[in-house]
Amino acid sequence: MSGIAGIVHFDFAAPDRALAESLADALEFRGPDRRGVWLGDSAALVHTLLKTTYEAHDERQPASLDGQVWIAADARIDAREDLVRELGLPQSALTRPDCELILHAYARWGESSVDHLLGDFAFAIWDGRARKLFCARDHFGVKPFFYARSGDTLIFSNTLDCVRLHPAVTDELNEEAVADYLVFWGSQDLSTTIFRDIRRLAPAHALTATAEGVSVRRYWSLPAGERIRYRRTRDYVEHFRVLLEGAVADRLRVGRAGIAMSGGLDSPSVAAFARKAAPGTELRAHCFLMDTFVPGGERHFAGLAADALGIPIEFVPMDDVAPYGSPRFADTPEPNGDPLGWFLADYYRRQSCDTPVVLTGQGADPLFHLSPPTSWASLRAIPPGAFALNAIRYAVDRRAVPKLRLRSALLHFLGRSPRYNHQIPAWLDADFARRSGVVERAAQASGSRVQEGLRPLARAAMSDEWCWMSIFETQCDAAWLGAAIEFRHPYFDLRLVRWLMAIPELPYCMDKWLLRMALRGMLPEAVRRRPKAGLRGNPLYEGILKHGGRIAQPARTHERIHDFVDPATAHLAAPDSPGWWERADFRPIVLNAWLISQEETYRCKRTAASPFARLTTHPSSECMEM
Repeated sequence: MSGIAGIVHFDFAAPDRALAESLADALEFRGPDRRGVWLGDSAALVHTLLKTTYEAHDERQPASLDGQVWIAADARIDAREDLVRELGLPQSALTRPDCELILHAYARWGESSVDHLLGDFAFAIWDGRARKLFCARDHFGVKPFFYARSGDTLIFSNTLDCVRLHPAVTDELNEEAVADYLVFWGSQDLSTTIFRDIRRLAPAHALTATAEGVSVRRYWSLPAGERIRYRRTRDYVEHFRVLLEGAVADRLRVGRAGIAMSGGLDSPSVAAFARKAAPGTELRAHCFLMDTFVPGGERHFAGLAADALGIPIEFVPMDDVAPYGSPRFADTPEPNGDPLGWFLADYYRRQSCDTPVVLTGQGADPLFHLSPPTSWASLRAIPPGAFALNAIRYAVDRRAVPKLRLRSALLHFLGRSPRYNHQIPAWLDADFARRSGVVERAAQASGSRVQEGLRPLARAAMSDEWCWMSIFETQCDAAWLGAAIEFRHPYFDLRLVRWLMAIPELPYCMDKWLLRMALRGMLPEAVRRRPKAGLRGNPLYEGILKHGGRIAQPARTHERIHDFVDPATAHLAAPDSPGWWERADFRPIVLNAWLISQEETYRCKRTAASPFARLTTHPSSECMEM
């Protein structure tokens, strides 16, 4: 995941070289392979490269085709052959870096170019002729993008802390975002961050900035109502195989990759198709184990899959890892509720030099999510004879009677579907809750999440931008892990998502039957037939109890925490009395630790330790001026 940043002065002020170099300094952890800084008459673009594709071997960014339009991109473009054909470029263009294809698309279609791009991307294009900045973020928010506007200056980066380095950007907190974190574990407004001055470009959004201001628009939404029907079951299976293999192949344009493997079906399926799509790629798997909480032998089934595919696998036990067991759990760009995130960060920092690309099985569960309320509609969509035949095939293959979940469908019909209620914690300060408006947002966020139309629950799950963005920006982002590593998620391939959203749910999505059928002959039968295993117990509370009811939090309380929570009811420190963890809510604890961890950042930002105080040039940079 390469680093990008830039500063644009719409008042024609000349960019500061030292400032641009300082941004590059801050991004070196993302892109250790090459660094570039371009200085224009009123704009500066910065890029640090992490080579994660074959085409990136000779890539140099910031890049331009004509010296007028420049790009800084963290991008992997999929379906490159289709895009090259659509652009009318020669076949030799397939060997060019992804950033150049984006530039060609912009030259052809302008701001509509984003409608023609598939893949994971965050990029900024400075159009010197039109004096505008055009930026875009991919459909599901795999790549992050942040920006701040201060007067006639716009600062952007795919790294939150990099934007904070600009002197015009303050460290003032966004109280609405703080309140949302304390109630929902994260901001309900995807365009905000925990900092008042810094905004986030939401997934599937594009930004245009000119001297007149900043405009943001959504360029894509998950389609609803599309229907795909084939006459034969094997046609569904074959088309699914083609799509998944293509999704994996587009993410394996690299000589060596890791696979975050579990003992389930999702990540082993990615490994199986990776072995088929790119037999020359060196693959290595790792499996995080929590035997106490995930019954069924994760080690056994993950090992079976890895051995069958000829992929070496490393097992990483986590049963004895203490939740919030290191003070580093609070050393994150924004407050993070992941109790084991510090351990994962340590692991991936050690692995990043070996395998800079890691494939995951994220996304398979929501894609195959069965929607009980549409069971009757799904039944009507398939001829009775075909459904009966498929039901028999399912029963033979799975050795079980199909579960139609008609009870849930009846409850939905009667208006008694499950509802989600967000409670305001008793420890939240009443005045803060009132002025932040979190009570009203909690009421709006509560209610039934069942949508109408085709595959409503699957669409709702895949469209949950807050959920997926929070995963991509925390568990899978270099800024949170502190490692030059890029995670890729084949099940979030847009071609695959569109197709799976349009096929009949029954029987193909039931118990991931379509995936199981596609994996015949590719994985051991014990893995292919294995039922899904759920958690047994609560790893957070039981893990803390196992380690004596202690977490590695600061010994003091930050003075600002009392602006947000009522100290009389919030448990901000671990008392000596047994069982404190049963009463504790970890959101104020994490926020308190995060506020304390930020003090060093606040303190050094404008001191001699700050990058801005060095004001030196870097001979290793590839600087371009015009």
